[in-house]
Amino acid sequence: MRDAHGILTRRLQAWLGTHGLAPMLCSSHSEQWASATFSGARHQFGFAIDPETDDARTRLERAGAAIRDADFLLPGHILADIGLVPSLEAPTHFAIEALTVEAA
Repeated sequence: MRDAHGILTRRLQAWLGTHGLAPMLCSSHSEQWASATFSGARHQFGFAIDPETDDARTRLERAGAAIRDADFLLPGHILADIGLVPSLEAPTHFAIEALTVEAA
């Protein structure tokens, strides 16, 4: 089975770029997850955007609204859930949290 976390990292960075954002990846973590019928992983990515970029916050808000409808090709995995979480402490930071399950 291919590494869903590594693939998702690259896909997210490319997707954010299509929304006019070029954030710096500050942290990246995944942990195994399983239910009675599925196995996969929970993923968390921490990003920072340049506060000097014109409309960076507006672009971030638009990306946050659009991410749930985005298609991320993850061979051998299904993206079950994804969301963008703005930081309350630092307006230039945000997280993306995702859940992937292994395809049968």
